[in-house]
Amino acid sequence: MKRSDHLHGVNYEDKTPLKAALVGSEVVSINSQHHAAQFVIARAAKAASIQLFVPTEFGFRDEDGANNTKQKVRDLLTQLELPFALFHSGLWTENLPFLLGYNVDEGVMNVAGEGDAKLSILARADFSRFVVHVLVTAPKSSLEWARLSVETGRVSPKEIAAYLEKKSGKKLQLKAVDYEETKKGYDTNPVAYIQTRIADGSCMPGTR
Repeated sequence: MKRSDHLHGVNYEDKTPLKAALVGSEVVSINSQHHAAQFVIARAAKAASIQLFVPTEFGFRDEDGANNTKQKVRDLLTQLELPFALFHSGLWTENLPFLLGYNVDEGVMNVAGEGDAKLSILARADFSRFVVHVLVTAPKSSLEWARLSVETGRVSPKEIAAYLEKKSGKKLQLKAVDYEETKKGYDTNPVAYIQTRIADGSCMPGTR
């Protein structure tokens, strides 16, 4: 396969060079670190006649609270009539130590709520391969306005703790984090947002 990759240095706040960099492409995909930059990129993509936009979703079907930027991006793409495909994955396993606040060496895991609610998990590498495979092989028409949800499995914080104990041979203490206090940060703190959804049992990409 002939490589056709090109590197462009652009200012993400200026639509003109962005449009020039995007002309000739069919699909725009944004990584997980550039939420706010998507607004100008979306407008540049529309101006460049991009056929499909893949925003940085990689989470849940409904996005509110501290993640409401994702919903605003969806709204803008709809307004622009720029077809998009949403890929939902729940939580990446690589982020679990940070989001659940666990440290095996110290033997502690932070849990908001009871720790029994299930959450969806998936390795970032597996998810990335899935996204690339779909974008390369699926007919573009089948991806317009599509939502695709994928997960490896569903586990609770308590089940994750049990797995870590078995793997490490160390006891892991569940440290209760006040649910109501955590929920106060739902609209402003990304970690509190995720921890609240975990406790609510709504940390899943699909409907079942």
